[in-house]
Amino acid sequence: MNIIGILTEQTCGEACWHAHETLCRCSCGGRNHGILNTPDGQRPDRMCRMNGHVYRLAAVGGHADLYAKACEINRQAGYSYMEPASLVVDGQSREATLEIAAQLRSEGKDVWWSQYYGCWKTTEEGAPARVKFVTTAQLKGWTEVMLYQGQTDGGHALLWVREVMPDRPAVLKVDKQTGLPLEDQNPTRCW
Repeated sequence: MNIIGILTEQTCGEACWHAHETLCRCSCGGRNHGILNTPDGQRPDRMCRMNGHVYRLAAVGGHADLYAKACEINRQAGYSYMEPASLVVDGQSREATLEIAAQLRSEGKDVWWSQYYGCWKTTEEGAPARVKFVTTAQLKGWTEVMLYQGQTDGGHALLWVREVMPDRPAVLKVDKQTGLPLEDQNPTRCW
């Protein structure tokens, strides 16, 4: 039997893996079509698309545990955005250079660097890691979820990790006192 594959935006799942149709209409383009109908067929990673980004199912578990894991993945991915730093002199923000800051500091002015930035949230569009509660359909039909049933530690949840990680901001986070880029460009924590 020949399998005709059409590459689409729809992610691959049970219908494709069990070849419910002769024509593959998902993102695998026929690569996974009917894979679970063979004796040595390996279950492919579950994928989904959220807000235009492709995610891979990394874990099923309790919400609290997966939330902590997702926060660490998001933290390691860096900041979601970083605005350029501005100099604050005696409570007033202004654009300046490191040299101007040093001169003003030597004059006894209260000088520091202010910068706006964002950390990835587990609910944010495009975040490196997302946590979602299991739906009723997933609870009944996904092998990955059914294997977890019976365990209770905060509810069934899914940890999704983005396949292509977002770029880090081009602007670097700076030290508030010196205005120089920090060595560690990861947030101390994320939500």
